[in-house]
Amino acid sequence: MESEAPGKRGGTGLLLLVIFWLIGTPVLAYFAVVRLMNGIDGTDSPNPKLALLLVVATAAAAIGLPLIGFFVALATRRKVAAALFAAALVALLLAARQAGLLPIEQVFSSSTSNEPEVCTGPPGASEGVPGC
Repeated sequence: MESEAPGKRGGTGLLLLVIFWLIGTPVLAYFAVVRLMNGIDGTDSPNPKLALLLVVATAAAAIGLPLIGFFVALATRRKVAAALFAAALVALLLAARQAGLLPIEQVFSSSTSNEPEVCTGPPGASEGVPGC
């Protein structure tokens, strides 16, 4: 029996990851958008739980598959594939940040505090004013 050369291991797995990523993510995104907009069956009352599940599955596939591919490429010593998966991850994260899907500014901003709000409304009309 011949063993596989170190450079040949993991190639099929990486190729399958790329195919699932490039086909599966847009398909999941399509179903998520259809479910969010008007429901898969054409009704106007979409199932919000299913829509949320599809959005989460789309995000998991979009980020998770390249991340898995990156680690598989590192484990199989495929430097070019690891660099391509890393570049795809960085591009996806930058695009998500640009689209406002990653609240990085909110996480790292110093404007958030745990102090209670001060009532700024007049004494007679303080109903509905934050902090009152």
